[in-house]
Amino acid sequence: MSEPKTKKLVPKLRFPEFKNAGEWEEKRVSALISTVTPPKKLSTAKYLTEGSYPIIDQSQNYISGWTDDREALITESLPLIIFGDHTCSLKIATEPFAQGADGIKIIKTKNLVDTIYLFQCLQYKPIVMEKYKRHFSTLREKWIQYPSIETGEQQKIADCLSSLDKLISAQNKKIESLKVHKKGLMQQLFPAEGKTLPELRFSEFKNTGEWKEKRLEQLGELVSGLTYSPDDIRDHGLLVLRSSNVKNGEIVLEDNVFVTPDINGANLSKPNDILICVRNGSKALIGKNALIPKGMPRCTHGAFMAIFRAKAANFVFQLFQTEAYTRQVAGDLGATINSINGRQFLKYCFVVPSPEEQKKIADCLSSFDKLISAQSRKVKLLKAHKKGLLQQLFPSVDKVGA
Repeated sequence: MSEPKTKKLVPKLRFPEFKNAGEWEEKRVSALISTVTPPKKLSTAKYLTEGSYPIIDQSQNYISGWTDDREALITESLPLIIFGDHTCSLKIATEPFAQGADGIKIIKTKNLVDTIYLFQCLQYKPIVMEKYKRHFSTLREKWIQYPSIETGEQQKIADCLSSLDKLISAQNKKIESLKVHKKGLMQQLFPAEGKTLPELRFSEFKNTGEWKEKRLEQLGELVSGLTYSPDDIRDHGLLVLRSSNVKNGEIVLEDNVFVTPDINGANLSKPNDILICVRNGSKALIGKNALIPKGMPRCTHGAFMAIFRAKAANFVFQLFQTEAYTRQVAGDLGATINSINGRQFLKYCFVVPSPEEQKKIADCLSSFDKLISAQSRKVKLLKAHKKGLLQQLFPSVDKVGA
């Protein structure tokens, strides 16, 4: 089959030293790569939590486990691209590693393209996962545009984009560090199971006595969600908050659903309401929650969600991040039950301090949440910046499989 004709192959943005370096070439991925066969594949049962060498598989985590098995190591032709045949995950390995389980293709480049350059190309227009099927054949058919490797332009592009990847990675590490610090602080600021006093207490409350046990029904009220039909859905109107609007303890306005503004049965959400997933096909999502911020558009919540309207919302939200909350949610879920009963939810018990101490704890932990949110926004901006660069540093080609 002859290759389709395209417009002149040059990107919108080019480094000054390459502006007169001529057109780029293009080939399918299959002509640019070969695959590496690992000496062995390690089953998940052999993954260690600590070890000398990383294990890479097709999960979204860069490192899935560790091993001390030197015989499993892939050490030659580094760097290498790892493609998740089922998941479409893309990773770059610059150090020796072992392949975990099955389902990945280990890719090395031929002499026409730089490995890091190809990795960035594949990130520009990634393969979209279609259910749980194999996707390597689709990847092989993808068209790749590239300048001559001899000019150094590929390496310049790869270095530029890789520097952004390093910034994003550094920001993500800051976020994880803040989360770990907050988690450790929470374990000290809230009493352990069976206790009525925390390990760590603010100085002004050290002699104010034990915390008291209270049920959630004493701390606020539960507001049920809206049942609506496909006929109620509109392009614009009343926003319906669902589980997809809760990510990492925050409300995100993505994948939004709107219904007719005057729909019957809608309980409007308010700032500082705590949105909770009480029913879902995925058991892991049950109980996840977020505090509704100020400045939200007019909204309600779906029938699989509930609102907890608390008197001390910021403190109760932090209670909902504790092991005591997670433990009680898990206790309500059986082998086949993926929901929390509202009446049972209101009976959840926590030990709580005075309102003044509640506020002090909430303010302390909320300051961490604000820092984490600020760092997350930086990551989002860096990713948007990289996406914009990708669109300009690679030619725009309208071609099937491009």
